[in-house]
Amino acid sequence: SRARGDFKKKSDVDIAVDSDKSVEAMDIIGPFDIVNLKKVNKEFKDKICREGVLLYERKD
Repeated sequence: SRARGDFKKKSDVDIAVDSDKSVEAMDIIGPFDIVNLKKVNKEFKDKICREGVLLYERKD
């Protein structure tokens, strides 16, 4: 909802990570959901790709 701009005061932030490495829990202020794109179903990954906002991309 934050990427689309229709979030509410109690909305969380969803973060998807495309990595072969394990994603560890972090001490963060506020509610966050972290998902690994390599482990979600195609429909959810497609939705993330359509609606998500790229925050960081590593250049190899």
